[in-house]
Amino acid sequence: MGSAFLEYNGRKSFISGNFSADNLKNLRHTRYSADYPTGKMDVNNPMKWHTQSLSGSLSVGWLITDRDLLIADIRIPASRSRVADLENTTRWTPAEGASGPASTLYAGGATTSQMITQDYSLYYRHQFPSKATWSASAAWLTRGVDRDRSFRSHTETGGIIQPEADYKSTGTFRHDVLTAKTDVVIPKGRWRITTGAKFSSVRSVAENSFSADIVPSSHFDYAEQVAALYASADASLGKWMLYGGLRGEFTWTQATVNNHYGDLFPTVSVTRRFGKAWSATLQHSSRISRPSFSALNPFRWYLTPYSYSLGDPYLEPSRLYITEISLMEGRSFKTDISWAHQKGQVGSLVLLNAEQPFLQVEQYGNFLDVDRLAWSIYCLFQGGERYVAIARGNLDYEWDRSIRPEFPSTHGFGAFLRLTQNVQLGKSFSITCDISDNLPGFYNYRRRNNSFQMDLSAEYYHSRSGLRVTLEATDILKTADSPYTYTSDGVTLHYNNYLDTRSLLLTVSWRFGNWKKRTPQSSRSNQEENGRL
Repeated sequence: MGSAFLEYNGRKSFISGNFSADNLKNLRHTRYSADYPTGKMDVNNPMKWHTQSLSGSLSVGWLITDRDLLIADIRIPASRSRVADLENTTRWTPAEGASGPASTLYAGGATTSQMITQDYSLYYRHQFPSKATWSASAAWLTRGVDRDRSFRSHTETGGIIQPEADYKSTGTFRHDVLTAKTDVVIPKGRWRITTGAKFSSVRSVAENSFSADIVPSSHFDYAEQVAALYASADASLGKWMLYGGLRGEFTWTQATVNNHYGDLFPTVSVTRRFGKAWSATLQHSSRISRPSFSALNPFRWYLTPYSYSLGDPYLEPSRLYITEISLMEGRSFKTDISWAHQKGQVGSLVLLNAEQPFLQVEQYGNFLDVDRLAWSIYCLFQGGERYVAIARGNLDYEWDRSIRPEFPSTHGFGAFLRLTQNVQLGKSFSITCDISDNLPGFYNYRRRNNSFQMDLSAEYYHSRSGLRVTLEATDILKTADSPYTYTSDGVTLHYNNYLDTRSLLLTVSWRFGNWKKRTPQSSRSNQEENGRL
């Protein structure tokens, strides 16, 4: 991996650019078994991944006057990957006394994919003599993805080997996103009032085909427009800090099903200071979580003739409500208790068929209504000038109420601990030890075993020259992956996957020039849409 950054600051203009490239290889091994009433299915699929990526960005700004700023941004990342099956077998072993012979499905091949994104944005800001500011931004983002999987498959049943057959699955996806927003910030005494509007238009088109299908190809066209108005006010009144905001959205969608809906999302927060450093906050907020564009496309992406992933154009956005109370002491200590409710959480699970054990469908859906009660804590300890320790932890209890008959409702505890310690040895050398642990428990509908990870790093930094050398070893004990289980269609699945988590990374960087001066930053109008791609 490598990257370079260059920035120039003039009196009225500035320009910055960033370029990075990487060439990564790793091993992933999918291993799971499913316990049916009539037998057991075992899946074994080790794969070699090879990914190459290039990314470039350029930002150009102009201080038109002391009150007017204009920034143009261009970002173009591209990647190419190849995933080769080292083995892909699905074995069926009948239960004692069950009818039917043992059988094995063999499939082997490779998947190639290419992705390129173009992201262009323009940002303008004006500051009035009253210190009020007005800003406007617009962006156009387009992404194209091409995927191709070719594989050969055959079945062995009762010692009889069926003839091999060649298969090909292709998919082409294109997403075009146009966004625009404007914001006004008005200071009024101790208050600050913010209001704005945003509009986004999305079109997502997919073409898919599988050589064994009767219909040679499928086409999906999804369009979405979202209009939003929002306003907020915040103030610092002595020992009290107040915040209140309201966002209204209206959405139109056109696809297999045309739909439109609107909603309001309020946020309120009250903070009280105690002494010089302590404060307590009570906050309630609500938001919307829309499904990714790929999850909406009803495509079938085949790994074997009987194993594929499937999107759902009927997916609806998920709504999330959070109430939180927190206590903080400067930057050294924070603890909070929160209650979150999410209705119609979007996720993907494997659907199994008791009559056809080889048929496995990974399908997206609004599967769950989720409630989560959580307690978290953060503590920073500094022992002189040479030792710093940061401890984090959270404990939560989650209720998952299934809204699909295939999955049972379930609940349970989950806990996470992390300790980061840094020791400074002299002016230029330091050592960091990072330890994290997910205790056995319940995480996102799945019951996981213990997951422990230890990372070590050593760093040398020469302040005069700007030279920094870091050597980092990750997952030293190789315990970061943990087995997990969940139930689908009355069938219990046991996962014991493997992913290359250990690495030895040497990083050399050199900073030169005036790093203390910072260029103005723009506010992009398509950050939310970018996360859904």
